[in-house]
Amino acid sequence: MTKNDGSVARLWEAYREVVTSPEAVASFATLVLAAGSWATSAAFGADPTGTVVATVLGWAGALAGGIVIARGAITGLLRREVNVDELVTIAIVASLLAGEYLGAALVAFMMLFGKVLEDATAARAADAIKGLGRLLPDVARVRRGGAEVVVPVDDLVPGDDVVIRPGERIPADGTVASGRAWVDEAAITGESAPASRGPGDPAYAGTLATGGALVVTVARTGESTALGRIGALVSGATAERAPVVRVADRWATWFTPAILVLGGATWAATGDSNQAVAVLVVACPCALTLATPTAIVATVARAARAGILVRGGARVEAAGMIDVACLDKTGTLTTGAPTVVDVIPLGGHAPGEVLRLAAVVEARSEHPLGRAIVGAAQAAGTHVDLPVAGFLAEAGRGVVADVTDGTATRRVAVGRPGYVRDLVDTWDDAATTAIASVEASGRTPVAVAIDGTVAGIVALADVPRPGTAAAITALRRAGVRRIVLLTGDAAGPAIAVANAAGIAVADVHHGLLPEGKVDIIRALQADGHRVAMVGDGVNDAPALAAANLGVAMGVAGTDLAMAAADVVLLGDDLEQVARVIGMGREAMATIRHNLWIAAGWNLVALAAAATGVAGIVAGALVHNLGSVGVVANAARLVGRPAPGGRGAVSG
Repeated sequence: MTKNDGSVARLWEAYREVVTSPEAVASFATLVLAAGSWATSAAFGADPTGTVVATVLGWAGALAGGIVIARGAITGLLRREVNVDELVTIAIVASLLAGEYLGAALVAFMMLFGKVLEDATAARAADAIKGLGRLLPDVARVRRGGAEVVVPVDDLVPGDDVVIRPGERIPADGTVASGRAWVDEAAITGESAPASRGPGDPAYAGTLATGGALVVTVARTGESTALGRIGALVSGATAERAPVVRVADRWATWFTPAILVLGGATWAATGDSNQAVAVLVVACPCALTLATPTAIVATVARAARAGILVRGGARVEAAGMIDVACLDKTGTLTTGAPTVVDVIPLGGHAPGEVLRLAAVVEARSEHPLGRAIVGAAQAAGTHVDLPVAGFLAEAGRGVVADVTDGTATRRVAVGRPGYVRDLVDTWDDAATTAIASVEASGRTPVAVAIDGTVAGIVALADVPRPGTAAAITALRRAGVRRIVLLTGDAAGPAIAVANAAGIAVADVHHGLLPEGKVDIIRALQADGHRVAMVGDGVNDAPALAAANLGVAMGVAGTDLAMAAADVVLLGDDLEQVARVIGMGREAMATIRHNLWIAAGWNLVALAAAATGVAGIVAGALVHNLGSVGVVANAARLVGRPAPGGRGAVSG
């Protein structure tokens, strides 16, 4: 039921616009005509007929490419801009006037071919990103009118119950209504291990169900799904140009007049017009103008394949300059949900008995702490469906009920220590000590009483995500010198998480409102730091927007956080933050290397041309081969694995 993705059709779809572009057609025509001119000249030598044919073919080749380049030069002049096309056009015209039509054709071909290489790299990047869209099936099975019917995915509406059989992809976002299966969510989260999904769990469009069947109630379709939101984020990612690209454009504005002056000086000094034309030819800054945007586009695609969405070139540069990372706690460093981490038995009761009876009562409650207790008991293999009578819940305080356990009926109370203390006949000092210990460690105590006696304390906490400490280490390896924890939570839980993650207590800021997080980020920026903010909630959005680089954790995070962020992680792997920073640093290093290579190559070629060592044809070949090499160096970023990570999407 998935879309046909034949390799030939896919390649044509990915590169059709590149191979049919005016630059590609003109460069091919120029190459063929120039090759024909050279072959004719070589075959016929000084024969008049052969000379005429070779000249006509050479001129035709130069004009085929030169017209396309001249169009860009004229557009720049009309906008009162000095650009590279103008210098290249002058070089082509000068070569033709000097009778070096093969040199003119070669200049035109190499300039155009460099643009085609850049477009091909961009197309490869776009194809890697489109790999997400190809994950959607064309049709879906829907339960309607008591029967299963097959409908186009575009016809799904919220509320539809979609049947997913083993080996099929989920066509829309929603919630699992029934069934249980392993779901490969790598395309969305970047996690290689399949996730177990059952009733109540979220389901995402494009993920693959294996080892079981599901019925998913549709919540979002089309562009509002996780994949749709990803597409909207990526659509403009490669369009934005980084500041370093704009620097290259400004460089060309003074470089072009300077080269014209140098060419004139060479002519004046040597009296040789061919040497002056050679200077113009080799000076064309193709590498400078092509290599930088190629590296940016390649990095955006590389990040997308690793499950990281970068909103554009400026963000790539920002990622490469981060030296301070500010992290939210809940949902970023932690799982965002309470978890039972300890059961402290009292009064001779066993830990399993305390947890089991507490879970039986809490199974009737909707409180998050109660659900965590039930989940812990079920994970331990305990049944929580014992008969319950006289159930009473006091909002925000606790619950009490009579539980029939075999032949005995037990009065069980679960809740805040103060609530349970008011219900018991005696309060053990050991309970007070246990509660103080739990609170001192940044955990939340829940008291359990059985038949009027304190039976135990259940300790709950929002625990760090698996691998959090390793992620903090990865950030430091990526060059982040300082890591700061920003949270609205109390000091105890914040410090406990910081200790577990390896963050210095001095860099923990707790009890913060959203504006407090912004104030700290701005203070760091005022001290000269480049700051990344990592968060997932609505309260993180102002800080994400204020930071030099805002990173939203997880595609399931809030829409506001995703809208405010510069980078969106498709999963909840904190190590992805280190990877995007590493990719930014590698991109900027590649750009710097390319600029130095381009400048050095140009200087050597200019010296050779000005001294007569290299003529027009040789100079054009040497210079433009350097440009191709620089572009290829940037393009290889697309296929390079993410630093320390794995790709989430196979293009």
